[in-house]
Amino acid sequence: MLSNINGRLLLLALGAFSIGTEVFVIAGILPGLAESLDVTLSSAAFLITAFAFTYAVVAPIGGAFCARFPPRTTLIGALVIFGLANVAAAISPNYYSLLVARLVAAASAAIYTPAAVTMAIRLVPKKEMGRASSVVYGGLSMSLVTGVPIGVFIAELTSWRFTFAFVSLIALVAASALTILLKALPPSGGLTLKARLSPLGRPVVVATLLSGLIWMTGGIAVYTYIALFVTASGWGAESVSAILLLYGASAIFGNKLGGRLSDSRIGPRGTLIIALTVHFSALVLLGFAAKWGAPIGIYIAPLAIGLYAMAGWACTPPQAARLVSLAPQSSMEVLSLSTSATYFGIASGAALGSFVVETASLPMVAFVAAGAQIIALSGVVLFKSPGVYEPEIGVAESPSK
Repeated sequence: MLSNINGRLLLLALGAFSIGTEVFVIAGILPGLAESLDVTLSSAAFLITAFAFTYAVVAPIGGAFCARFPPRTTLIGALVIFGLANVAAAISPNYYSLLVARLVAAASAAIYTPAAVTMAIRLVPKKEMGRASSVVYGGLSMSLVTGVPIGVFIAELTSWRFTFAFVSLIALVAASALTILLKALPPSGGLTLKARLSPLGRPVVVATLLSGLIWMTGGIAVYTYIALFVTASGWGAESVSAILLLYGASAIFGNKLGGRLSDSRIGPRGTLIIALTVHFSALVLLGFAAKWGAPIGIYIAPLAIGLYAMAGWACTPPQAARLVSLAPQSSMEVLSLSTSATYFGIASGAALGSFVVETASLPMVAFVAAGAQIIALSGVVLFKSPGVYEPEIGVAESPSK
């Protein structure tokens, strides 16, 4: 019986897994969804924009509001609403009802994730807080490797509606188990909205957040149409789930690699420079794979997508480390703002991709996205945090020298 702490952490991670699957799977089922609802690809892609924008706005506001309630009530309630929203998505009769369901799912997801991390931290001794939070975030990353490919595979076999049903089933099972096994804890108190936004008063923090938002915008512009990039490169539609499995595995590897490099003598800034350079190169390569098609694209696309996923996700750990070094006394607040910036990047990326597809072509989406990486890279190269030690690439000296 999952009555111990580890079991409860895994259930919290299962809830995060369902959310991660919902966030990322829609890109893989976008063409079928658009055809089924008789809407354009751009309209279907707006479902991603709306979800991400809602998440970005609700996360800080909802976190401040829900801090006054017991965390058990908050996270179980949010997860139940998320599950029911996906039931509504699965049975949506038209595009607009699906859009409303996605907005509700986004708002509840924005409340569940920080509540789950908070609960995980409060369940364990202080020395194990980092590992506890990593278990919850591990649910999000594992969704890339298993949840997304399974969700796309379900859509390939049946319909995109069953993919949303799959997500709702996982969420409601996790919520039911947590209802039984989680004990009530008093409210944590939390921070006011003003306190959560206080790091924005520092231009250096704002500039770093903007850099992350820009590279995320470019990356998501391509990810939104990843299924089309796969087929345009010469692969069949039935290969999308397998390519997304490659994407997920590469993303997890890149995330771990980014963390290791960030902690090495290369440092967070150097790691970002390397990762963004590779990200740029992979996006250009993917653009040509989609432009050339079979047979060349068949060989180039998997390599480009693997590098694109690896480099993109390798940016996350050094970005977090850099932000914390800039505002060490406000680490929780600045990382919360980073999450909001990430989702604003997802929203703007989906919108950018739709605009370029409508006005230019699919390969041009990758080339424009590559341009966004150049802008972000320029900011990292030119901007060196004042008063914060950031070694140049390959410099082994320590801050004490």
